[in-house]
Amino acid sequence: MRTVTYQSVLWGAARLLGLDPTRDLNGQTAARLTEYINRAVSKGWRFGQWPEWTLTEQRYFRPEYDATEAVPAPTAAAPQERYYIAADRYYQALQASTGQLPATLQPDGTYLENSAYWAECHPSYQAADWAAGVQFGVGEGSGLPWQCRNPQDGLYYQCIAAHTAGATFDASKFGVLTPFQRFIDYNQTGETPIWEAPSVCASRRDPRVFPGNPWTISTGRNDRGITFPGCTVNVVWLRFWGAPPVFTSTSFSSTTAYAAGVTIYDPTTGDCWTSTAATTAGQSPSSTPAKWSKVEFPFVLSAYAKRMAQADVLRDQKQTSRAQDEQLAAEDELQDELDKALDGQGIYESATVMTAPSPGIW
Repeated sequence: MRTVTYQSVLWGAARLLGLDPTRDLNGQTAARLTEYINRAVSKGWRFGQWPEWTLTEQRYFRPEYDATEAVPAPTAAAPQERYYIAADRYYQALQASTGQLPATLQPDGTYLENSAYWAECHPSYQAADWAAGVQFGVGEGSGLPWQCRNPQDGLYYQCIAAHTAGATFDASKFGVLTPFQRFIDYNQTGETPIWEAPSVCASRRDPRVFPGNPWTISTGRNDRGITFPGCTVNVVWLRFWGAPPVFTSTSFSSTTAYAAGVTIYDPTTGDCWTSTAATTAGQSPSSTPAKWSKVEFPFVLSAYAKRMAQADVLRDQKQTSRAQDEQLAAEDELQDELDKALDGQGIYESATVMTAPSPGIW
């Protein structure tokens, strides 16, 4: 992505208002302009299908299985589901464990489920009701009932320890089975946060490699994230927008220890930076770059953000007519940038023209 420094945008907006950035840009004025610039960036970010921040990433519906992870005990409300890439299947934990493989490779090339610790995920389950006196085994290969429905709570369970059922359901001998839902959280752990759901496109194949036929997948939305109704594939490709950058005019302080996730403005570089780890006093972006990540300002939004900030200030000053003119000019500049971006990809916007019947000849 082409970028400019945040300082160039902040100072540019100040100059449009007739201010000298080196003299007139005090803390209050800078904070006010920064607020307007952030608002303009957010609006410009969604103005069109910008290729510069349209991301393409391969995603799993759940975290990948890690043999070093201490998997906590699951519950019906908080299942522990993992994608086991070797078997290309999703499994849910039945009990807490570390290093227990979800399945093992067999001589015939198939994978045998480790049924005492994991169960293959399915959207629904069917099994006979639990009953006293039934002899339960571990795994389908045991030749004994190994899954059941508990009539007391209506949930399905898988046996994790062979036993003969007593007078009451012994939860320590079973792991709960939770229906599997294919969805991707907007803030999926370890992945780029997905900012705006309407911009998401999903496919079975990498659309950059197969632009003509990526096998598009229909998606839905709910409170959990992006859903994939009717989808049966285990890995998908997403094209989406990440979150727009957010800037600040609060300068770095050499006497402050920053927690991770704090954004500051560094006058020495002219950029904003976000701490990626906790810092000690004096650890600046220049002296300790490993602890900071630059907040990039997109070049294509720079002219637009300057003029929109100017328009907002003019509107505050009740210069409504002039503010409207500046806003229209800003939007024209933004449209010009989008046209150039789309033209570079060979994409052209089209318009539908409605015509009236030709008038008759008198």
